Amino acid sequence: MDPVSALALTVVLSGAALYALYWVVRRAVADGIRDARGASTDEPSADTAQR
Repeated sequence: MDPVSALALTVVLSGAALYALYWVVRRAVADGIRDARGASTDEPSADTAQR
C-alpha cells in the first residue's frame, strides 16, 4: 500500500472512530442531564422546604 493510501485509510478510520465516540459521549451527557433533572424534581431542595 502506498503512503497516500495508507494516510487516507488512517484518516477515514480515525474519522469513523471519532464519530462513534462523539455519539457515545453525546448520549452519556444527555442521560446525565435527564438524571440530574429527575433528581432535582424528585426531592424538594432545602431552600424550598424552608419557605
